[in-house]
Amino acid sequence: MCEVEQIAVYSQVDAVELDEEILDHLRRGEIDYITLTSTNISRSLLGRLDATSRARIEAGDVRLVTISPVTSAEVRQLGLPVAAEATEATAEGLVAAMLEAR
Repeated sequence: MCEVEQIAVYSQVDAVELDEEILDHLRRGEIDYITLTSTNISRSLLGRLDATSRARIEAGDVRLVTISPVTSAEVRQLGLPVAAEATEATAEGLVAAMLEAR
């Protein structure tokens, strides 16, 4: 018989509030891409966007680039389009996906 003990090695906490300056840039069309590196980040960020920011994404003015098929599926489930998906789940993969989406 063995004993199993559960140990939390990290905890996840959503940002308390979005940076209004960054949201203003998004609303004004000054941001071309948003990279999403997990399903949790996708839900947290995209769930907090205002109607203007969502409309820019829906119109393709702002492109969502994801790190994996799992993240892409979450974004689509949230009703938003994925412009590109990294073929390699790394920062380099995200950059390559952005370049291909241009």
